[in-house]
Amino acid sequence: MKPEPQPQRELTYRVGWKRGKIIQHTDRSPHDENAQSNGQPEPDDERAHAADRLSRIWLPAPMLPESYLRKAVWALPLLTFAISLWLVYALMMQPLP
Repeated sequence: MKPEPQPQRELTYRVGWKRGKIIQHTDRSPHDENAQSNGQPEPDDERAHAADRLSRIWLPAPMLPESYLRKAVWALPLLTFAISLWLVYALMMQPLP
């Protein structure tokens, strides 16, 4: 006994000010190998492509060795203080208008 064919199903949607309709053809079974696709990738393929794109973008950042970073943490405040003193000295040497 064959199930009776179902009519086409029409879905309406609204996104912001845009409205549209999606017509779903229910006369084909989803597992039919001969059924033609509508040009959209399968959801699993979409997830795989998204994961591939993220894996190419999300690369580990290059890091300096820990010994260099420790020295930089100590040197940065000293360097900033020295530059500040030099700027104050340079402004003191300017003649007043």
